[in-house]
Amino acid sequence: MAKNWYKRTPDNFRFTSKFPKFMTHDKRLRNIDEDQLDHFFDSMSELKEKLLALLIHLLPSIPIVEG
Repeated sequence: MAKNWYKRTPDNFRFTSKFPKFMTHDKRLRNIDEDQLDHFFDSMSELKEKLLALLIHLLPSIPIVEG
């Protein structure tokens, strides 16, 4: 899918990809299988230089730890 997006968009187009909901909302960033994370990163790597940012959308109930 991402490889197709890469081919179908202009050279100057940039993507922002959001981490999957099951990682951020269902698993709440805990106990994420390394294979699932690798799959996401591998898929997004197909966008190459067109990938501008990766977004993590957090639930309001996830506490923010300030250091």
